[in-house]
Amino acid sequence: MKACLFGMSGVGNFLNAILDPILIFLFGLGVGGAAVATVISEYLIAFILLWKLSDEVLLFPFEFDGRKFFSYLKSGGLLIARTLAVFITTTLSTSMAAKQGPIPMAGHQICMQVWLSVSLLIDVLALAGQ
Repeated sequence: MKACLFGMSGVGNFLNAILDPILIFLFGLGVGGAAVATVISEYLIAFILLWKLSDEVLLFPFEFDGRKFFSYLKSGGLLIARTLAVFITTTLSTSMAAKQGPIPMAGHQICMQVWLSVSLLIDVLALAGQ
């Protein structure tokens, strides 16, 4: 399976390298063409890897057990809530800073990098303490 992962990554990168000049120069899409080429190659890799994985494991079980789902949700619900709160807060604060101009946005980005570094450090220490 590991060889398949590396092979698919190479195939995706090769496809991206082929599509980039075609979409950028031949169709005149510019940077948007590069983005489209990247999206096409990434989705192709994802679909092929899911197809290969589905040969080895059952990806979607046919029977749905609501009790198991709610037990998973109960144990991971606080983590989901925390992740959503952080995501919404950072998205809104970045949007508000961007509306203020480039200098406040740069200051906001510096603060976000410091916060992310400290947050990841605290998470590592908390994990080690468990």
